[in-house]
Amino acid sequence: GCIGDVCAHMPTQAGGGQGDLQMQQTGGIMKSVLIAFSMYSRLPVPQVEWDEKSRRYVLCAFPLVGLVLGILEAVCLLYLDRLRISSTPAACFMIAAALLYTGGFHVDGLLDTADALSSWKPCEERLRILKDPHIGAFGVIRGILYFLAAVGCLCILWEKRALFASAWGQACILCIPGGRTLAGVLSEMQGAAILVPALSRGMVAVCSLCLKNAKEEGSLYAMAGIREKKGPIAFTVAVLLCLVILLFLILGVFAGIPLLCAGVLLLYFLRVILPKFGGMTGDLAGWLLCMLELCMVFGLVISGFLQSTPAT
Repeated sequence: GCIGDVCAHMPTQAGGGQGDLQMQQTGGIMKSVLIAFSMYSRLPVPQVEWDEKSRRYVLCAFPLVGLVLGILEAVCLLYLDRLRISSTPAACFMIAAALLYTGGFHVDGLLDTADALSSWKPCEERLRILKDPHIGAFGVIRGILYFLAAVGCLCILWEKRALFASAWGQACILCIPGGRTLAGVLSEMQGAAILVPALSRGMVAVCSLCLKNAKEEGSLYAMAGIREKKGPIAFTVAVLLCLVILLFLILGVFAGIPLLCAGVLLLYFLRVILPKFGGMTGDLAGWLLCMLELCMVFGLVISGFLQSTPAT
């Protein structure tokens, strides 16, 4: 009788164990998302404990941080258009909104990496420069050039905000509350630009998880130096592929141009930049993210000109 009672309860216990495991996994993923937003944005989120399980999927949530940024930028575009703001102030407002959202976390890596690359010193000395809290003259100059280029590209995209007869416009009208207004304000190019923060962060996340770290310390190593990487890498690649497909649905074949620009930059990073530091660091990830965003927006500008050029 006792044996029978034990056997009768065994399936229930097993099922309960599986349910508890699923709850733990779901809780770990939610913690990873909260950690990602607390680190890579300035959104107020609940603070959670940092442990191996909660850090495992932090980089997987990095594209989500970028997607929220893209949505916020779309809202900014709506209000700027209603105020009839000209292209240059609109571009400056967009960059300022992005900096407020991220806290300039990645721009710090851009400037530090520019200083280190301009030093022409050995690998160990470059890594020391990355840790230096002071910004050198070369970092300031490269930063100014970067933001001038970003303002120029965003100005061009802002001026090309007439609605094209496209899948983008139809999707806005059919799927989004108030989408007709959104479709009337944003062009295909601007709609695709909303995906750029998510795409660039997905690429950086994959690089951070797959490439060797230059040192076993720092915030990037805390997120990328996990023991089990196969699951996070597979998940992040899947998210990245979904974003690429969505970009092709918006732009068609012209989506290949910003992706080609990003691919060229990634090749340059892997062949030229990364060997100079002996591996990935948080500052290098910030440099790569900023440059990917700029290259992809530049690719969207080229795509816009090609689309607006009449066929002969």
